[in-house]
Amino acid sequence: MIYEKGLGIPNSQISTGLMAYTQTEVYQKSLVEFRSRFNLDGLVDGEVTDKQRERAKKKLDELKASK
Repeated sequence: MIYEKGLGIPNSQISTGLMAYTQTEVYQKSLVEFRSRFNLDGLVDGEVTDKQRERAKKKLDELKASK
């Protein structure tokens, strides 16, 4: 999508940014609290699985322990 818009952002930077964001407490909480996944346009684009929800709970526990 970003490439198609001609923004000139390298894939490596996109990957790094997404990796950093998906490790945040806010993102992990959203996986635990919401059933739906949302795409970059804010539209529902899938469901959070039980396995993903459990992984997010574990990550949140790790984040809390590191504070």
